[in-house]
Amino acid sequence: MKTTITAKGQVTIPKQVRDRLKLQPGDVVDFIVDDNGAVQMRVVGDSIKKWAPSLRWGPSDQTRKGASDTS
Repeated sequence: MKTTITAKGQVTIPKQVRDRLKLQPGDVVDFIVDDNGAVQMRVVGDSIKKWAPSLRWGPSDQTRKGASDTS
Protein backbone atom coordinates (compact mmCIF):
# COMPACT_ATOMS: atom_id res chain seq x y z
CA MET A 1 0.00 0.00 0.00
CA LYS A 2 1.22 3.45 -0.81
CA THR A 3 0.45 6.84 0.68
CA THR A 4 1.75 10.34 -0.02
CA ILE A 5 3.48 12.62 2.47
CA THR A 6 1.87 16.08 2.71
CA ALA A 7 3.79 19.36 2.91
CA LYS A 8 3.33 19.17 6.70
CA GLY A 9 4.95 15.71 6.82
CA GLN A 10 1.64 13.94 7.44
CA VAL A 11 0.46 10.67 5.90
CA THR A 12 -2.92 9.00 5.80
CA ILE A 13 -2.98 5.46 7.16
CA PRO A 14 -4.71 3.45 4.43
CA LYS A 15 -8.32 2.49 5.18
CA GLN A 16 -7.52 -1.22 4.90
CA VAL A 17 -4.93 -0.84 7.71
CA ARG A 18 -7.22 1.36 9.86
CA ASP A 19 -10.03 -1.17 9.49
CA ARG A 20 -7.81 -4.17 10.27
CA LEU A 21 -6.43 -2.53 13.43
CA LYS A 22 -9.77 -0.90 14.29
CA LEU A 23 -8.06 2.50 14.52
CA GLN A 24 -10.18 5.53 15.34
CA PRO A 25 -9.42 9.27 15.42
CA GLY A 26 -7.36 10.02 18.52
CA ASP A 27 -5.69 6.58 18.69
CA VAL A 28 -1.93 6.68 19.19
CA VAL A 29 0.53 4.78 17.00
CA ASP A 30 4.31 4.44 17.30
CA PHE A 31 6.71 4.21 14.36
CA ILE A 32 9.87 2.14 14.78
CA VAL A 33 12.67 2.35 12.21
CA ASP A 34 15.26 -0.43 12.19
CA ASP A 35 18.89 -0.16 11.07
CA ASN A 36 17.96 -1.20 7.52
CA GLY A 37 15.34 1.55 7.19
CA ALA A 38 12.32 -0.76 7.54
CA VAL A 39 9.45 0.89 9.41
CA GLN A 40 6.95 -0.77 11.75
CA MET A 41 3.82 0.93 13.02
CA ARG A 42 2.43 -0.24 16.36
CA VAL A 43 -0.72 0.69 18.24
CA VAL A 44 0.11 2.25 21.62
CA GLY A 45 -1.58 1.99 25.03
CA ASP A 46 -5.34 1.67 25.43
CA SER A 47 -5.82 1.58 21.66
CA ILE A 48 -4.64 -2.04 21.66
CA LYS A 49 -7.42 -3.16 24.02
CA LYS A 50 -10.15 -2.83 21.42
CA TRP A 51 -8.58 -5.23 18.91
CA ALA A 52 -7.26 -7.71 21.47
CA PRO A 53 -10.35 -8.48 23.60
CA SER A 54 -8.98 -11.88 24.61
CA LEU A 55 -6.19 -10.28 26.63
CA ARG A 56 -6.70 -9.67 30.35
CA TRP A 57 -6.16 -6.16 31.74
CA GLY A 58 -5.67 -4.85 35.27
CA PRO A 59 -4.32 -6.20 38.53
CA SER A 60 -7.28 -8.51 39.12
CA ASP A 61 -6.69 -10.21 35.77
CA GLN A 62 -3.19 -11.59 36.37
CA THR A 63 -4.02 -15.11 35.22
CA ARG A 64 -5.23 -16.32 31.87
CA LYS A 65 -8.56 -18.04 31.54
CA GLY A 66 -8.16 -21.73 32.39
CA ALA A 67 -4.85 -21.33 34.26
CA SER A 68 -4.70 -23.28 37.50
CA ASP A 69 -4.05 -21.67 40.90
CA THR A 70 -0.85 -23.04 42.47
CA SER A 71 -1.25 -21.44 45.90
